[in-house]
Amino acid sequence: MHQTDSRATGKLAADHSATCPDPTANYLSVAGEHDDIKGRRILVVEDEYMLADVICQELKRVGAEVVGPVPNAREAVVQAFSADFDAAILDINLQGIPTYAPAEAVMQRAIPFVFVSGYDCTDMPTKFWTYPCVEKPANLLDIIHALASALRQQR
Repeated sequence: MHQTDSRATGKLAADHSATCPDPTANYLSVAGEHDDIKGRRILVVEDEYMLADVICQELKRVGAEVVGPVPNAREAVVQAFSADFDAAILDINLQGIPTYAPAEAVMQRAIPFVFVSGYDCTDMPTKFWTYPCVEKPANLLDIIHALASALRQQR
């Protein structure tokens, strides 16, 4: 069952008609979070084209520069080690390959990041449990909020 935000009441309500949740559903602009992201270079590692596109468009809308999107594990490792970026959004699984190697590279560089996962976030190795993880179907607001929070904690 998909949950939607009722803007009139601010409460969650069941939406039984949704068969494919829209990642932009429940989008509410939060200006303070945009300030944390504006002007930052964000690496986006995501193999689902539609979600990657939505994330990239929103990051650009709030003033970030997007690095990527990167749709495969090999390129994700290269970018994680060598690209110039301030934070990252990492899908945990790219075409069946875990993205833990790129995450470790980003960790070594002390760059904040957020996982996005189609799996239970508690299934990942425990060393990653301190990093934000947004489960799919992902709400765009949740991804942006987690990214802004990770950037604030870096300061």
